[in-house]
Amino acid sequence: MIFWSKTSLIFLILSLNSVWAKALPLQVSLYNDKAREELHQECLNNKKFLKKPYQILCEQNYHHYNANAYKSNYSRKNAMANQNIRISEFNVFHPGMGKTRFKDYRRVAHIINQFDVVGVTELIPLAGADYTNNQNIITFLNETPQEIKNLTAEINSLKRSISRSPRGVAQKKRKLALLQRKRHELISDLKDVKELYRKPGYLKILDELHRFTGDESWSLILSPQGEAAKESPMPELVGYYYRSSVVKPKINSYCHANKKPMEAAAFACIINMDAKDMGEDKRDVFSRRPFMAEFISGRFSFALLTSHVLFDSPTEEIEMRNILQKSFGVDHYSLLGNGRSGINKENYA
Repeated sequence: MIFWSKTSLIFLILSLNSVWAKALPLQVSLYNDKAREELHQECLNNKKFLKKPYQILCEQNYHHYNANAYKSNYSRKNAMANQNIRISEFNVFHPGMGKTRFKDYRRVAHIINQFDVVGVTELIPLAGADYTNNQNIITFLNETPQEIKNLTAEINSLKRSISRSPRGVAQKKRKLALLQRKRHELISDLKDVKELYRKPGYLKILDELHRFTGDESWSLILSPQGEAAKESPMPELVGYYYRSSVVKPKINSYCHANKKPMEAAAFACIINMDAKDMGEDKRDVFSRRPFMAEFISGRFSFALLTSHVLFDSPTEEIEMRNILQKSFGVDHYSLLGNGRSGINKENYA
């Protein structure tokens, strides 16, 4: 869908999930400080542990990977000469999850590289064994320096004991050798453990875009928290992969009004869908709220809203009526289209 505004175009890009697997109630993952904080920490970990030549920004409303690329790659003159901007949506199906461990990232990069801006759905945070691996690494990094310090103190104490008294020297020396070996191993492991840090699937895609295309202008703006329907254990993220030589992020007025004072430029954010936005709080009837980002190319600016829409029907009458009221202002699906459009319980959703 395309919407005109005074200064720019707004595109609504929908990825539809049309499978009627079960008629389950829709529940939005409302603004969740814990979920946002967990992904923010993942962003900080990526920034700390991944040896990447590009800048990573972990903002409240979005995360930005290869964040400075547009500053050196974008040219307004070249963008205007380019004339066409290729925009697309791509459901990449949980990259980085165990069930997609054999995903062909090179092929994904080949598809994305045919466009200039791609709204991507079904990105996910680190999951399963990858998440556990990284948590163990972080725990090791946090706890090992103190363990080394304790071992050093014990080693020094044992050395003093050996120098003061000949009693039990052989046994003390064996213990000393074991403690010194353990400390040496911990110091060595501490140097190497960062190499074992696993990157999330959304960065595997970005890295493959750089490697496969040879074009390091590709960047990623990622939503700050996952959202999901109630029955889903995996909160989904939305991202925008964009070619910074063709487009660059632009401050979005809606996101700017919702950012914290000390945060960087507000290019992107999740649409609140609350009473301030809609006149009535409608967050509970949206399983995954749209993630918006604004871009500019030459004299043309445009905002993208991307959402993975789930439109199965709940079985509970109260839940069904709540969704119908907040979506269409009616209490029953038979009232949609004045009862003359062929809409029924099987197809109204």
